[in-house]
Parts: sequence; structure tokens; C-alpha cells
Amino acid sequence: MKYLDLRGNPISIPRDLLAPKSGEYFPSARPILDYYFRIQDPKKSTQIYEAKILIVGEGSSGKTSLANKLINANYQLKPEVEDTSTQGIDILQWEFTGRNQQTYKVNIWDFGGQEIYHQTHQFFLTERSLYLLVADSRKEDTDHYFWLQLIRLHGKDSPVLLMQNEKQNRTCNLNLRELRAEFEHLKTPQSINLADNRGLAEIKQTIQHSLEDLLPNGIPFPNSWLNVRYALENDGRNYISYGEYESICRLHKISDPQEMLDISDFLHRLGICLHFQKDAILRHRLILKPNWGTAAVYKILDNEKVKKELGQFCDADLDDIWRDPQYANMRYELLQLMKEFKVCYEIPHHKGNYIAPHLLQKDPPNYDWDNN
Repeated sequence: MKYLDLRGNPISIPRDLLAPKSGEYFPSARPILDYYFRIQDPKKSTQIYEAKILIVGEGSSGKTSLANKLINANYQLKPEVEDTSTQGIDILQWEFTGRNQQTYKVNIWDFGGQEIYHQTHQFFLTERSLYLLVADSRKEDTDHYFWLQLIRLHGKDSPVLLMQNEKQNRTCNLNLRELRAEFEHLKTPQSINLADNRGLAEIKQTIQHSLEDLLPNGIPFPNSWLNVRYALENDGRNYISYGEYESICRLHKISDPQEMLDISDFLHRLGICLHFQKDAILRHRLILKPNWGTAAVYKILDNEKVKKELGQFCDADLDDIWRDPQYANMRYELLQLMKEFKVCYEIPHHKGNYIAPHLLQKDPPNYDWDNN
């Protein structure tokens, strides 16, 4: 057998093996079969070298350009006149060979820099990741303190690299002593010019070495856990109930309830899926497509009526905005997701009415104060 096309099936094989190679119409059978027979013993573990880079910073600072330059140094920057700021999140794949001759697979998360998207970043800021904070050297208003606080809160001891993107060859002055005194995991900042690739090779090497230090011996992944992971990744649905997740675990010989929670927590931290175990409502669902969850939230934040109302909306608005069948059975959970991460609040004494604070006007209105 030369070809084997199993795409679209929720089976326990990595998606990159199920996809055809460049120039071929169908996937080759040999790599798929080799992998399948290699992990048949569920008691054994496989060392995986997989890491997560999260690129954060203000809008138009060069985050997307940096992500693409890491993968391809010849990537052509888009003209500044275009509105090229990332909307939401883009996830790119990158591979490199480490000093230990292991192949590291890196998922690069490029976050939108617009302030309205900042709150939803929290869905994905996880521990044991590498953070790249990109600052536009032409601007003096990058709130480094805000970003570093956010990373420390959600990323715990994860390393942070501060990248100064020298647009138009401008440099910026930073109070590094103050920042490093407050944030001990902030590494020495590096400058880069993405227009002519000056400093790119050095920064790329620094990033690779940081990832190798983060995972020097890889992660021992039980084969049974790998089977569950790839079954979820190959599942075409946007979300599943926790009961369905339990059935997938049992199918792969995992019956201990705590082990099931350990797996979903590990996959959540890797960014494979979203499972908020500590929330009484969200714990009953696994969101298999993280971008689907954020896209649903952005449908509210980007809605013209909601913006016109300065962030106010009600249950009837949610029913209208999320009327698509893909959201039909998840409206309550998606609203809870927004509440959980303070994207919106329910207005006191007005049940079913909400406010998204980031859509409020910048200047507070004048009120007549009643001295009584």
C-alpha cells in the first residue's frame, strides 16, 4: 500500500502525518503505519519536544512580522499604509533542530495588539511557555509594566524576551534596571530591524536557546495520552461535552477520572484545547478549537450595535449575534467565558444586561453631584 488517506477521522495519529507531503495529492501510507505500530504499547512514553511561543505587545509593533520572519527570513513586510494589525490570534508552526539534535516543534501564537483584544489574551497565557514582548521603538507609550504583569500572573516563571523593533532605525530608552528589579524572568532586551533583518539571526538563536533551556529533555508523554491528544486534534467539532471527552479517554484505556483531568489540563496548557476545570459552568465542556472560542467573543466586541452602545448589550443581543447554529448550544458557556476573564460584567440590578468596559468612551461623562 503506497497511499493512505485518513483525514477527517478522529483517530490517534498526528495531523501532520495524515496530510500529504508537498507535491503529492494523497498522504503516504508508510509514515502513518510506522507511527501507529510504534505507539501501540499504552504503558510506554514518547519524548516530545514541543513548545509554545506567545508574542504580545501593542498593535502595529511588528509582532506578525517577527512571527513570519522566524519561519522565513525572506518574508516580505506589508506596507505600513495597510491596516495589517492582527485581528484576534494567528497560530503559526515552526520547527528547528536544537543543539541536542532533537527537532523542536514550536507553536507561535501571534496576538492582536488592539486594546479591545487584550482581555481575551488571558484565555491562552499559560505556564512553561516563552513570551516575546515586542515594542515599537518609534513609540514611547508601550506599557511594558502592563504586559509584564499580565505575563507574570498567567505565565508564572516563564521566561520573557523583550524585543525592540527599530522601525525607521529609531531606538528607544528603557528603564531596564527598574523593569528587571520588578520582573526577574525578563531577559536582556535585544534590538531588531525587521525591514533589513538586522539582528534577526542573533534573536533567532536566542529564542532557540531559550526554548531548549525550557525543554532540555523534552516532555515524557504517555502513549495513551498521545492517543487522546491526537483524537481530539483530529475531531472536526468546535467543542465537545466532558462526557464525550471521558468516552474518548476510555476508548484509549484511560479510566481514572483524575488522569482524565490531568490530560485535559496538560492539553489546555499546551494550547491544544480549552478546559477551564475550576469554573462550575465551563468545566462541563472542552473547546477543541481555541480560535473558535475567541472568534465568538470577538463577534460581540466587534458588533456595530454593541460598539455604538459603548459596550452595553443584553441577552436578546446575544441571541441575535450568536444565532448561527455553531453557537446555539454554547451561548451560556461563551457568556460565562467572557465573564470569567472580565471581558464583560452583568450590570447590577439589571439581570440579562451586560457591559464590556473596553468599549466605554475614554473620557468619563460629567455628572451633576448631589451633595445630599
